[in-house]
Amino acid sequence: MAVLAVVCAAAISIHYVRPLFRTDRALRDSELSPNRTSEILPPPRAPLRTAQDIAALKREELGLAETLMRDFPGNADSLIIMGNVWYRYGDAVTALKYYEKALEINPRRADVYDVMGQCALEKGLFGEAIGHWRTALSLNPRLPNVHSNIGHALMISGKSDEAVEELEKEIQISPTSSLAYFLLGQAHKMQKEYEKAKESYEGAIRVDPEYANAYYGLANVCTKLGKSDEAESYSETFKRLKAEARKDLKDRKVVYDDIVETQKLAALTYVEVGRMYLGNGQLQKAEGFLREAVALDRENAVCLEELAALYQAEGNPAKALVIYKQYRDLYKVIQQRN
Repeated sequence: MAVLAVVCAAAISIHYVRPLFRTDRALRDSELSPNRTSEILPPPRAPLRTAQDIAALKREELGLAETLMRDFPGNADSLIIMGNVWYRYGDAVTALKYYEKALEINPRRADVYDVMGQCALEKGLFGEAIGHWRTALSLNPRLPNVHSNIGHALMISGKSDEAVEELEKEIQISPTSSLAYFLLGQAHKMQKEYEKAKESYEGAIRVDPEYANAYYGLANVCTKLGKSDEAESYSETFKRLKAEARKDLKDRKVVYDDIVETQKLAALTYVEVGRMYLGNGQLQKAEGFLREAVALDRENAVCLEELAALYQAEGNPAKALVIYKQYRDLYKVIQQRN
């Protein structure tokens, strides 16, 4: 689902929390009681279970996007949201029509060219994908991950020399991108430059010491280099990380299947819609959409953050504080999982 970078990145942060606690010390602990929380947080939506449930949510999202386009005619963001919904439900042709209309309104949307590149890549149109990504970079030369995308497409096309150039540029832009280092290792391995591949894989694990596939790559190139002891060590680390990952998934008893993912992504659509109404001062409508987002995915920090920010904008710090407490508790859970 890389295409949903246009929607939003569900990054976890707590930068909004502290100012609220500093500026509203008069709030009492009683306002954070479980009863208070249950009054303010919307009840969770029933999980999707059947194909009919998925179809109903699809109709709901499309109806939501149509309403947004009526309320904000000629707005590029509303067209992008509609395109995202169609793309997610497997109709890239219709999605591209909306993305192209959005570019007619605002041709400088690098993010739209980025997602169009993803569309083309999934159809196997590597040249077209690279063209879209190069346009994105011409508009925003420091757009993250785009050089990596180009490098990946070039590798698939058998152009490892060009891929190396792109991936080195990505590392300059995003020096903490373990993926860029890993792909650079893969490109060097394609060229049979095993020492360079080893250096790149080592860069990946410096950034992310638990990057299992980088250890696999290291085991492979060390074998090629005749460094059997290192190869064995990296191979054992790879096996351990894979075993831990399998155990972790089993212990959590979480199944990230298409049904679960559909509901989580629908929540992000509601967030984007809520943001648009909030940005236009329509707080009541924004609240309704953001509450639906939270109801769809109670474990999404972005949904909680946006709803809390809305209550702050409304001048209702008591409600905002309750949502931020839920947000903080979720953040702690995520830290424990990691």
